[in-house]
Amino acid sequence: MSTSALVEFHGASVAGRVTNLTFSVHTGDKLGVIGPSGAGKTTLISLITGMLTPDSGLVDIHANVVGYIPQDPGSSLCPRMTVAECIIEPQVIRLRGHADKVRELQRLQESIPAMLAALGLEPEIAQRTPRQLSGGQRQRVAIARALLGEPELVVADEAFSALDHDTARLLQDLLLGSSSTVIFVSHNVTALRATCDDLLIMMDGTVRYHGPADNVDTTDPEVAAFLMAAKELTQ
Repeated sequence: MSTSALVEFHGASVAGRVTNLTFSVHTGDKLGVIGPSGAGKTTLISLITGMLTPDSGLVDIHANVVGYIPQDPGSSLCPRMTVAECIIEPQVIRLRGHADKVRELQRLQESIPAMLAALGLEPEIAQRTPRQLSGGQRQRVAIARALLGEPELVVADEAFSALDHDTARLLQDLLLGSSSTVIFVSHNVTALRATCDDLLIMMDGTVRYHGPADNVDTTDPEVAAFLMAAKELTQ
Protein backbone atom coordinates (compact mmCIF):
# COMPACT_ATOMS: atom_id res chain seq x y z
CA MET A 1 0.00 0.00 0.00
CA SER A 2 1.28 3.43 -0.92
CA THR A 3 1.89 5.98 1.81
CA SER A 4 0.94 8.93 -0.39
CA ALA A 5 -2.09 10.88 0.76
CA LEU A 6 -4.97 10.97 -1.71
CA VAL A 7 -7.30 13.00 0.52
CA GLU A 8 -6.00 15.73 2.82
CA PHE A 9 -7.98 17.97 5.17
CA HIS A 10 -6.09 20.85 6.76
CA GLY A 11 -8.24 22.60 9.37
CA ALA A 12 -11.26 22.66 7.06
CA SER A 13 -14.32 24.38 8.51
CA VAL A 14 -17.80 25.22 7.25
CA ALA A 15 -19.71 27.64 9.47
CA GLY A 16 -22.37 25.91 11.53
CA ARG A 17 -21.52 22.47 10.12
CA VAL A 18 -17.96 21.26 10.67
CA THR A 19 -14.95 22.66 12.52
CA ASN A 20 -11.21 22.22 12.01
CA LEU A 21 -11.30 18.90 10.15
CA THR A 22 -7.72 17.65 9.91
CA PHE A 23 -6.93 14.16 8.64
CA SER A 24 -5.64 12.31 5.58
CA VAL A 25 -6.60 9.18 3.64
CA HIS A 26 -3.82 7.32 1.87
CA THR A 27 -3.83 5.64 -1.53
CA GLY A 28 -5.54 2.26 -1.39
CA ASP A 29 -7.02 2.77 2.08
CA LYS A 30 -10.55 1.70 2.94
CA LEU A 31 -11.89 4.26 5.43
CA GLY A 32 -15.15 3.96 7.35
CA VAL A 33 -16.89 7.16 8.46
CA ILE A 34 -19.49 6.98 11.20
CA GLY A 35 -21.24 9.32 13.62
CA PRO A 36 -24.68 10.22 14.94
CA SER A 37 -27.17 12.23 12.89
CA GLY A 38 -26.03 15.83 12.58
CA ALA A 39 -22.38 14.92 13.16
CA GLY A 40 -21.27 16.47 9.86
CA LYS A 41 -20.95 13.38 7.67
CA THR A 42 -22.97 14.85 4.79
CA THR A 43 -20.87 18.03 4.85
CA LEU A 44 -17.71 15.91 4.86
CA ILE A 45 -18.91 14.07 1.75
CA SER A 46 -19.74 17.36 0.04
CA LEU A 47 -16.23 18.65 0.74
CA ILE A 48 -14.61 15.48 -0.61
CA THR A 49 -16.70 15.38 -3.79
CA GLY A 50 -16.26 19.09 -4.48
CA MET A 51 -19.93 19.99 -4.03
CA LEU A 52 -18.89 22.32 -1.20
CA THR A 53 -15.79 24.37 -0.42
CA PRO A 54 -14.61 25.16 3.13
CA ASP A 55 -15.04 28.62 4.62
CA SER A 56 -11.55 28.25 6.08
CA GLY A 57 -8.78 25.69 5.91
CA LEU A 58 -7.97 23.50 2.92
CA VAL A 59 -9.25 20.30 1.33
CA ASP A 60 -6.86 18.68 -1.15
CA ILE A 61 -8.11 15.80 -3.29
CA HIS A 62 -5.33 14.27 -5.38
CA ALA A 63 -7.57 11.92 -7.37
CA ASN A 64 -8.20 12.57 -11.06
CA VAL A 65 -11.42 10.52 -11.04
CA VAL A 66 -13.82 10.37 -8.07
CA GLY A 67 -16.77 7.97 -8.04
CA TYR A 68 -19.79 8.77 -5.86
CA ILE A 69 -22.47 6.25 -4.84
CA PRO A 70 -25.41 8.09 -3.18
CA GLN A 71 -27.67 6.84 -0.40
CA ASP A 72 -30.34 5.64 -2.84
CA PRO A 73 -28.30 4.73 -5.94
CA GLY A 74 -31.26 3.82 -8.15
CA SER A 75 -32.90 7.24 -7.76
CA SER A 76 -29.82 9.02 -9.17
CA LEU A 77 -30.57 7.95 -12.76
CA CYS A 78 -32.29 10.23 -15.27
CA PRO A 79 -35.43 8.38 -16.46
CA ARG A 80 -35.24 9.95 -19.94
CA MET A 81 -31.72 8.69 -20.70
CA THR A 82 -30.70 5.23 -21.80
CA VAL A 83 -28.73 3.15 -19.33
CA ALA A 84 -25.55 3.72 -21.35
CA GLU A 85 -26.13 7.49 -21.32
CA CYS A 86 -26.72 7.44 -17.54
CA ILE A 87 -23.51 5.52 -16.94
CA ILE A 88 -21.27 7.73 -19.05
CA GLU A 89 -22.84 11.11 -18.13
CA PRO A 90 -20.41 11.92 -15.25
CA GLN A 91 -17.47 11.21 -17.55
CA VAL A 92 -18.86 13.52 -20.24
CA ILE A 93 -18.96 16.29 -17.63
CA ARG A 94 -15.50 15.44 -16.29
CA LEU A 95 -13.89 15.44 -19.73
CA ARG A 96 -15.24 18.80 -20.92
CA GLY A 97 -12.35 20.70 -22.48
CA HIS A 98 -10.09 17.66 -22.31
CA ALA A 99 -7.75 17.35 -25.30
CA ASP A 100 -8.51 13.63 -25.76
CA LYS A 101 -12.21 13.86 -24.90
CA VAL A 102 -13.55 12.03 -27.96
CA ARG A 103 -11.03 9.19 -27.75
CA GLU A 104 -11.43 8.76 -23.99
CA LEU A 105 -15.23 8.77 -24.15
CA GLN A 106 -15.11 6.16 -26.89
CA ARG A 107 -12.86 3.98 -24.72
CA LEU A 108 -15.20 4.36 -21.76
CA GLN A 109 -18.26 3.67 -23.93
CA GLU A 110 -16.67 0.43 -25.11
CA SER A 111 -16.01 -0.63 -21.51
CA ILE A 112 -19.67 -0.33 -20.43
CA PRO A 113 -20.69 -3.91 -21.43
CA ALA A 114 -17.87 -5.37 -19.33
CA MET A 115 -18.80 -3.14 -16.39
CA LEU A 116 -22.43 -4.26 -16.60
CA ALA A 117 -21.37 -7.90 -16.78
CA ALA A 118 -19.17 -7.47 -13.70
CA LEU A 119 -22.28 -6.30 -11.86
CA GLY A 120 -24.34 -9.28 -13.01
CA LEU A 121 -26.28 -7.39 -15.69
CA GLU A 122 -26.84 -8.31 -19.33
CA PRO A 123 -25.02 -5.87 -21.66
CA GLU A 124 -28.24 -5.54 -23.70
CA ILE A 125 -29.86 -3.39 -21.01
CA ALA A 126 -27.52 -0.54 -21.99
CA GLN A 127 -30.10 0.58 -24.56
CA ARG A 128 -33.06 0.48 -22.17
CA THR A 129 -34.20 3.32 -19.92
CA PRO A 130 -34.19 3.14 -16.11
CA ARG A 131 -38.00 2.87 -16.15
CA GLN A 132 -37.64 -0.47 -17.92
CA LEU A 133 -35.46 -1.93 -15.16
CA SER A 134 -36.21 -3.45 -11.79
CA GLY A 135 -35.17 -1.63 -8.63
CA GLY A 136 -32.19 -3.92 -8.14
CA GLN A 137 -31.07 -3.42 -11.74
CA ARG A 138 -31.26 0.37 -11.35
CA GLN A 139 -29.09 0.14 -8.24
CA ARG A 140 -26.45 -1.80 -10.15
CA VAL A 141 -26.53 0.63 -13.06
CA ALA A 142 -25.93 3.51 -10.62
CA ILE A 143 -22.95 1.62 -9.22
CA ALA A 144 -21.61 1.13 -12.76
CA ARG A 145 -22.01 4.89 -13.26
CA ALA A 146 -19.82 5.53 -10.20
CA LEU A 147 -17.17 2.95 -11.06
CA LEU A 148 -16.76 3.62 -14.78
CA GLY A 149 -13.38 5.15 -15.51
CA GLU A 150 -11.60 3.24 -12.74
CA PRO A 151 -11.87 6.01 -10.11
CA GLU A 152 -8.92 6.44 -7.80
CA LEU A 153 -11.34 7.47 -5.05
CA VAL A 154 -14.84 6.11 -4.40
CA VAL A 155 -17.24 7.62 -1.85
CA ALA A 156 -20.15 5.37 -0.83
CA ASP A 157 -22.71 7.38 1.15
CA GLU A 158 -24.88 4.92 3.12
CA ALA A 159 -25.23 3.11 -0.21
CA PHE A 160 -25.38 -0.37 1.31
CA SER A 161 -28.48 0.36 3.40
CA ALA A 162 -30.59 0.92 0.26
CA LEU A 163 -29.29 -2.09 -1.67
CA ASP A 164 -30.74 -5.58 -1.77
CA HIS A 165 -28.53 -8.18 -0.10
CA ASP A 166 -27.00 -9.62 -3.29
CA THR A 167 -26.20 -6.19 -4.73
CA ALA A 168 -24.71 -5.01 -1.43
CA ARG A 169 -22.47 -8.07 -1.27
CA LEU A 170 -21.40 -7.62 -4.90
CA LEU A 171 -20.57 -3.95 -4.37
CA GLN A 172 -18.62 -4.71 -1.22
CA ASP A 173 -16.58 -7.38 -3.01
CA LEU A 174 -15.91 -5.06 -5.95
CA LEU A 175 -14.77 -2.17 -3.78
CA LEU A 176 -12.74 -4.15 -1.28
CA GLY A 177 -11.04 -6.08 -4.07
CA SER A 178 -10.12 -2.95 -6.01
CA SER A 179 -7.06 -0.74 -5.77
CA SER A 180 -9.30 2.32 -5.33
CA THR A 181 -9.25 4.34 -2.16
CA VAL A 182 -12.76 3.91 -0.72
CA ILE A 183 -14.59 6.01 1.86
CA PHE A 184 -17.61 4.19 3.29
CA VAL A 185 -20.14 6.29 5.21
CA SER A 186 -22.45 4.11 7.29
CA HIS A 187 -24.37 3.72 10.55
CA ASN A 188 -23.27 0.09 10.79
CA VAL A 189 -20.15 0.20 12.94
CA THR A 190 -19.82 -3.59 12.98
CA ALA A 191 -19.67 -3.77 9.18
CA LEU A 192 -17.20 -0.89 8.98
CA ARG A 193 -14.87 -2.41 11.54
CA ALA A 194 -14.95 -5.71 9.66
CA THR A 195 -14.21 -4.27 6.22
CA CYS A 196 -12.22 -1.04 6.67
CA ASP A 197 -8.59 -0.34 7.50
CA ASP A 198 -9.37 2.79 9.48
CA LEU A 199 -12.36 4.39 11.15
CA LEU A 200 -13.19 8.09 11.38
CA ILE A 201 -15.76 9.02 14.01
CA MET A 202 -17.49 12.40 13.81
CA MET A 203 -19.49 14.11 16.54
CA ASP A 204 -20.79 17.68 16.66
CA GLY A 205 -19.01 18.63 13.43
CA THR A 206 -15.57 17.51 14.56
CA VAL A 207 -13.37 14.44 14.13
CA ARG A 208 -13.29 12.67 17.49
CA TYR A 209 -11.38 9.57 16.42
CA HIS A 210 -9.29 8.57 13.39
CA GLY A 211 -7.34 5.37 13.61
CA PRO A 212 -7.41 1.59 13.20
CA ALA A 213 -10.90 0.17 12.71
CA ASP A 214 -10.28 -3.21 14.30
CA ASN A 215 -9.09 -1.83 17.62
CA VAL A 216 -10.58 1.56 18.45
CA ASP A 217 -8.46 2.98 21.26
CA THR A 218 -10.18 6.03 22.72
CA THR A 219 -10.46 7.61 26.14
CA ASP A 220 -13.29 9.88 24.95
CA PRO A 221 -16.37 8.79 26.96
CA GLU A 222 -18.81 10.17 24.35
CA VAL A 223 -17.14 8.22 21.56
CA ALA A 224 -17.08 5.05 23.66
CA ALA A 225 -20.78 5.44 24.50
CA PHE A 226 -21.66 6.09 20.86
CA LEU A 227 -19.78 3.00 19.67
CA MET A 228 -21.49 0.83 22.28
CA ALA A 229 -24.94 2.12 21.29
CA ALA A 230 -24.20 1.76 17.58
CA LYS A 231 -23.01 -1.80 18.07
CA GLU A 232 -26.16 -2.73 20.01
CA LEU A 233 -28.37 -1.36 17.21
CA THR A 234 -26.78 -3.69 14.66
CA GLN A 235 -27.03 -6.83 16.79
